[in-house]
Amino acid sequence: MSKYWNRKGAQALFLLLGILVSAWASGASEAAVWHWALALALLAGALQPAGSDNRTWIGAAVAAFVSWTIFHTLFVSGDYSAAGVVHPWFLLAGFARGGRAWDGSGVRIGPAAAGLAIVAIVCYALFKSGYAGTLAAAPFETPAVLAALINLALLPAATYLLWDSQPTPARFVACAIFFAGLAAASSRGGWIGLLVGLAFVLVVHRGRLPAARNAAVLAASVCLAWGLVVLIRFARTVLLPETSALVERQGGGLLLADSSVSRLELYAEALHATGRHFPFGAGYLSFVHVLEAGRERVPSYGSENLTYFVHNDYLQTLLELGLPGACALLALVLIPLGLLLRYRNRLQPADLLACSACAGGLAAMAFQASVDFPFYVPVCLALFGFLLGILDARLAGAGIGVFEVPLYTGSLRRAGDFVRRVGFAVGLVLLLVPIAAEWSSAHGKSQWPAGRGEQAASGFERARRLHPAGWRHARCAGPLWRPPAA
Repeated sequence: MSKYWNRKGAQALFLLLGILVSAWASGASEAAVWHWALALALLAGALQPAGSDNRTWIGAAVAAFVSWTIFHTLFVSGDYSAAGVVHPWFLLAGFARGGRAWDGSGVRIGPAAAGLAIVAIVCYALFKSGYAGTLAAAPFETPAVLAALINLALLPAATYLLWDSQPTPARFVACAIFFAGLAAASSRGGWIGLLVGLAFVLVVHRGRLPAARNAAVLAASVCLAWGLVVLIRFARTVLLPETSALVERQGGGLLLADSSVSRLELYAEALHATGRHFPFGAGYLSFVHVLEAGRERVPSYGSENLTYFVHNDYLQTLLELGLPGACALLALVLIPLGLLLRYRNRLQPADLLACSACAGGLAAMAFQASVDFPFYVPVCLALFGFLLGILDARLAGAGIGVFEVPLYTGSLRRAGDFVRRVGFAVGLVLLLVPIAAEWSSAHGKSQWPAGRGEQAASGFERARRLHPAGWRHARCAGPLWRPPAA
């Protein structure tokens, strides 16, 4: 028994650290940070027994999206980005980990560790927001990203709080913190995504309203959340009067600014570029170059502003990964939600509650992806995959969404196994080469500010030779060599 709990505790620790580092990586551009996050996720998975080997339509959709994104980045796109190689692994790692989140013992230590990690991220965002007097966003680029991450945890927690027969104090406190983070972020897409997720959960439960006691508990958590936000602002006014005066002089312009016009112009520019690169796309995260080339068609965005995102993941995926990538992303979103709606009558009450909780978070992020960019954020990809894996495992346990693949016998089967092993080895080498180049480039960037020119030059040159398609390695080396050349 002690060995079981030791193994479970190690899994939870690595999962907790993996999500925290993934959140840090989501606000950093260094590929080395992404690799640390993935390493922690792999360590968490290595400590867990293998799950079922069911072949499901949801798993096929995940495999299609991940495979096409990596293949397109390495072989199809003329605009290489390290994110196109690394980001899909966050989705795959989350999906694999979520598929084994529950075992026969009924212990839910994996979801509990994930929820604790998001609570810690939200608390940090609330603290930084209260100290700086800004919208809650830390450690992310925008408040919308924080809102998307919160919804991935808030919807499952709120669903259990509403429809579970025994709402727990831990879920009550978690919901209060999540609601406070959502209020401090003030993201319109986040609030609408929350409503969309709750509506989907209600549809899955066939409109069955929760018990009055459970609804009262959720309402109390909302009131506690608003009280926490008011307390943070009051504390800032008392303890940091200079910061509060500055916020008042600025007039809260960030809250009132209407970005609808700018987003419509970004959408129009993306559609204009999609026609030129149809049907295979321009390359992962290449929209920044499209925007720079068409600045005159996006006047409201400002000549000094820079963004890598269309603020509509479906349109951006069509532009960057082409028609195959857009179809894979749509399958990733629609297949699990459609399977749950169609076959919810075949689920036991406990499975129905777990599936609806996960689907609520998936539906919220699926909506927010139409106005923001959560599918381009590593930690959001990981948590989306985590919920998707839990939903897939529960549906597969009821025989939903499973398909059979005929197995060949004799020499054909041995040949198939040999081809798969060779393909796996080749794919591993193709992935390790750009990852090694990114590590070498990151080493060069770390040595340059410290005045170690030879080590920095060695890192950049090694990265350039390892992966010539990564033009950013040569761009990093350019400023280093320009002064000596002059």
